[in-house]
Amino acid sequence: MKYNYLFDSDFPPGVASVFVGGEKISKEEFLKLKKKYLKKRKHQNES
Repeated sequence: MKYNYLFDSDFPPGVASVFVGGEKISKEEFLKLKKKYLKKRKHQNES
């Protein structure tokens, strides 16, 4: 299952981590993955 829709919104304020698909993701890791996802999506849209 893909969770790309999570990157369309900001990380909830006051939350240190989230569980996605049984995996704990820290705020820092989430922001890193979001940046990577948005960069990849922008590149695909330009093609």
